[in-house]
Amino acid sequence: MLGTTQDYFDHYRFGRDRKLELVEGERFADANGTVLGAEVAAALGYRLGQQIVIAHGSGDVAFALHKDHPFRVTGILARTGTPVDRAIHVSLEGMDAVHAAESAEAGADPLAAAMRDAKQREAQGAGRTRPGSRSRS
Repeated sequence: MLGTTQDYFDHYRFGRDRKLELVEGERFADANGTVLGAEVAAALGYRLGQQIVIAHGSGDVAFALHKDHPFRVTGILARTGTPVDRAIHVSLEGMDAVHAAESAEAGADPLAAAMRDAKQREAQGAGRTRPGSRSRS
């Protein structure tokens, strides 16, 4: 899954300066739309207008299923022979919306939490002598 903007579709180039092309539909226009790479659409049988649910995981194993924010397939890209063919493109707003419920449940901004944890680790390490180092007295 790739969170991006409309500019991605205008500026991404592959091969000999070839632009991305839609074989069906249109770009996403809101936080609920998604544009699929050719291999994703073919392998999973997704069609325009179909709702899909994104999950974290690999293969048959899903670690987090985002049932609360399904996406609607608005477009399918032409095959490029690049990793784009295996991508699910959503807006940055859509990416945020998928994780908003998780953040609310956790009760914190993930970046703020990571920064707070780093400061705590730093504070705990202050004053300690690193293994192999010598204290000067």
